[in-house]
Amino acid sequence: MVKKMIAILAAMVILGGLAYYSGVLYSEKNMTEEQAHLKTPKAIFLEKQLSDLRAMEDREEELKQAREMAKQEASTQGEMVLAETEDYLYYLIEEFGYVNIYLADRETIYEYTNITMDMLPAALQSEISEGKGMTSERELYDFLENYSS
Repeated sequence: MVKKMIAILAAMVILGGLAYYSGVLYSEKNMTEEQAHLKTPKAIFLEKQLSDLRAMEDREEELKQAREMAKQEASTQGEMVLAETEDYLYYLIEEFGYVNIYLADRETIYEYTNITMDMLPAALQSEISEGKGMTSERELYDFLENYSS
């Protein structure tokens, strides 16, 4: 009789332990599924915005490095580097009544815009006529956001 009681107790302890362990596994599974559902469209949108911002910063850094390399090459070849090229990544230049965006070398087109000169304030028109420099991609996109239709 004592042996039966010990066997029953041992079986109950083993079954209780198995039930506890399966409950832990089940709750972990539910928790991971719940966390996956908590990702709202807003969170996904914010993650994408953050990713885009990081890509923009990476692109800006690449352009700065390319500009630095070009400056070093020019100085080793004995060519004169324009002081304004050292500070600007982009230039806004007027062509046929439209504002176009060029890279720091003022020869490589970066983007054609649909911004007409007559849409801009007079002071800005004169700056762009001379070639307005932009120091960062963020500054360029701020300009485009303000003046693009």
